[in-house]
Amino acid sequence: MADLNRAIRRTLLQLHNVGDLTDGQLLDRFVRDEDEAAFEALVRRHGPMVLRVCQRVLHHAHDAEEAFQATFIVLVRKASVIARGEQVGGWLHGVACRIALKARARAGQRQAKEQPVEESTLAEEPRQEPASELAWRELRPVLDEELSRLPDKYRSPLVLCYLEGKTNREAAQQLGWSNWTIATRLSRGRDLLRNRLTRRGLAFSVATLSALLASEASAASVATGVVVLKLATGGAAASGAVAVLAQGAINAIFWGRVSRWAVMLAAAVLLVGAGTGLTVRAMRTESVEPVATPEVDPHPVKLGHNASLGGRRPFPDDNPWNQDVSAEPVDPNSDVLIASMGLEKPLQAQFGTVANGAPHGVPYVVVSGKQRRVPVQLAGEAESDPGPYPIPPDAPIEAGPVGDPHRRLIVLDRDNWKLYELLAPEPDGEGGWRATHGCVFDLNSNKLRPWGWTSADGAGLPIFPGLIRYDEVGEQKEILHALRFSTRVTRRAFIPPARHYASKLRDPKLPPMGVRVRLRADFDVRPFPPSAQVILTCLKKYGMFLASHGQDWALSGVPDPRWNDAELRTLERVRGSDFEVVKMGKIEAGELPPKNER
Repeated sequence: MADLNRAIRRTLLQLHNVGDLTDGQLLDRFVRDEDEAAFEALVRRHGPMVLRVCQRVLHHAHDAEEAFQATFIVLVRKASVIARGEQVGGWLHGVACRIALKARARAGQRQAKEQPVEESTLAEEPRQEPASELAWRELRPVLDEELSRLPDKYRSPLVLCYLEGKTNREAAQQLGWSNWTIATRLSRGRDLLRNRLTRRGLAFSVATLSALLASEASAASVATGVVVLKLATGGAAASGAVAVLAQGAINAIFWGRVSRWAVMLAAAVLLVGAGTGLTVRAMRTESVEPVATPEVDPHPVKLGHNASLGGRRPFPDDNPWNQDVSAEPVDPNSDVLIASMGLEKPLQAQFGTVANGAPHGVPYVVVSGKQRRVPVQLAGEAESDPGPYPIPPDAPIEAGPVGDPHRRLIVLDRDNWKLYELLAPEPDGEGGWRATHGCVFDLNSNKLRPWGWTSADGAGLPIFPGLIRYDEVGEQKEILHALRFSTRVTRRAFIPPARHYASKLRDPKLPPMGVRVRLRADFDVRPFPPSAQVILTCLKKYGMFLASHGQDWALSGVPDPRWNDAELRTLERVRGSDFEVVKMGKIEAGELPPKNER
């Protein structure tokens, strides 16, 4: 008994020591030292998720257990190959899904042979499932199948944060990634998964898809005590069928010759050992590296003027620009503020193809991280971010004469994911630039500009995230961020995320900079042409920020020859009275230095 107690204490100490390690560190310890506690930590960490995948695809408990065991046998045999990836959760999900689908096909073939249909069977009344349960039961395997086809860097955070119920911070620690990397790849992964499901006739909003995925995390925690514990205590033994499934998965995953292995069929039982002295050993093998396949980025950001971002969205998901405000309460002062901007004034598109012989809108250019940086002289140096800036010689500038204080130049660095914006830019004749203000925004961060600082916009906000782009409207058919608009008169105040006011007026009936308005939920967008519907739908969900002085209810966008100007003009049917103010937070009305008034 004393020996057993010492063994249990030793095992618990080992598990305690490995609990905070990343997946990659745990695998490295297992491969290098054959550390069974490290492997057990991996199984405890991901076993419930793997089991739920098998259960969703296979509706037979015994088949699900076999697929579960086969998945972890594959991990034992291929641990050295994925040890550096540190994305074990996503990798296991893909393996489990493929094994379960293969097992389901084998089970169907076996059932067809062993259970021929007879007249007596046809006469039986089948058990009826509720329509909602039947639909969700049919959807689950499809969800896993499409999730398993995502690139690993998008599948892994989805698996950890949704199917395993971890927070972004926990997932970041487990994968060894930064918090912003997790947030960015979660957003892109959700969008990609939703697009895949849509192509299969299953249309979901991002919120609905997130809820469906999250519901599986709670189910996985229940599964832990049901089957994983049973496997851990030897209630289900590995069989020849498990070995066949495991070998089939290995052949399907990796190219090249796989050397012979000495497979212990009881390995899966030992993988989830609960400190009872069981031992996991990966038998020595001939190392076979898989053929590297280049990963295709599903959201490519191209180079060039007004280039498509391929669905990539500036700033993290929880940034105010990306916040869904459709369900937020209406501000008590909404009617007064809307009236000050004009109840009967029309919504206007200050962008399109050509106006007055020049591109109509605010252009931008996308550059690589290798773009040469040039010096920039900034008149408003005290509230600007110093250069040099990566501005190409042919960077497009908003239409207007040289010296116009309202022209802007916008550069997006796709590799470092940074945004550079200049106000009133002009070349200095020596390869550099001059401007009144220059701003740099880290698009991976939620950090705001310092309090009271202006930008290339009167509100101290970035301009680019609020622009309406053709790649969103004409290609994606969806805008997933707030827009920007102007009005003639504002108050001497601002609301975060705005950082600056641009008025001397203190009338509380006037809107502060940064106020957010949205299109009323009951506004019917169906009579509008497709491009206008995309814009109006966005205004219902994300709304628009008051960002600068200009024409009342004027939306900003990017010039593009593909716009249909006639369709954009239909937005003028929308009036100020069709909008409402989203409940405002703290209004900042502190005194700014006189030099900031403009």
